[in-house]
Amino acid sequence: YARFFLSRAEAKNDRPYRLFIRRMIILLVAGLLHQIINPGEALAIYAVFGLFVLIFYKAPKQFNLIVGVVGIIIGSIFGAKILLPLPLIILGIAFGQYRVFETYKAHKKMWAIIAVVSLLATAVLSILLWNIAPNIGFHPYREGYELTNIQFEANQSFFYFADLAMIVAPVFSVFYISTLVIIEPLIKRMLLPLNHLGRMALTNYIGQSVILYALNVFMPAQMMTSYLMAVISCAAVIIVQAIASSLWLKVFKYGPLEWLWRCGTYGKWLKIK
Repeated sequence: YARFFLSRAEAKNDRPYRLFIRRMIILLVAGLLHQIINPGEALAIYAVFGLFVLIFYKAPKQFNLIVGVVGIIIGSIFGAKILLPLPLIILGIAFGQYRVFETYKAHKKMWAIIAVVSLLATAVLSILLWNIAPNIGFHPYREGYELTNIQFEANQSFFYFADLAMIVAPVFSVFYISTLVIIEPLIKRMLLPLNHLGRMALTNYIGQSVILYALNVFMPAQMMTSYLMAVISCAAVIIVQAIASSLWLKVFKYGPLEWLWRCGTYGKWLKIK
């Protein structure tokens, strides 16, 4: 998206670098505020690493592809979660330079092979992760409340499991992306809710934190959250947000936070309809 933004701004002779830096500063501020209810959130990190786009934007596509892939592999193996956004951003630039998604129809066979191979790998890894997943989920730390030994051990098991999941996460991502590329032309209308969800990504991301934070406030301090309950809760939130996003975009061009972000980027009030 960053490359797309810069390309469009350049085409309009619209001070692309200044606009992009301003855009990242606004995202950084939003991320720092978001930290209040969701410590460890990703917006601030993406804003800082997003500035590296200005360095790699003009770099050769082969260089960006190699750096992005190698960086993701190394970061995943060593569990460097906080550093992974940088190679992901660089890989995104390379994909834009190669026009991967604009030309996917000409490479359907390749995408099909990638989807099948990643499906098999995802299935095997999912079974392995399911078998070693701890029985008790993560228990959040709360001010004025001391965790019991069982809760502390459960959290340690959770973090160990999360590190393992981080190592294999790129395989899951490849399967997700390649599958969407293959099925999108077949069920384009059915995927519209995902499109709407993505167009309001900033609003929905922060909205998820607000909703889950509110739910957490009403949970008893001693209550342990199981993986099943966590999955059900997150799925319910995403479904509600997909419906709400579809209804919102029938009336407005942008999500509320996306609109404010756009206004801040260009330094003026823009139409939302």
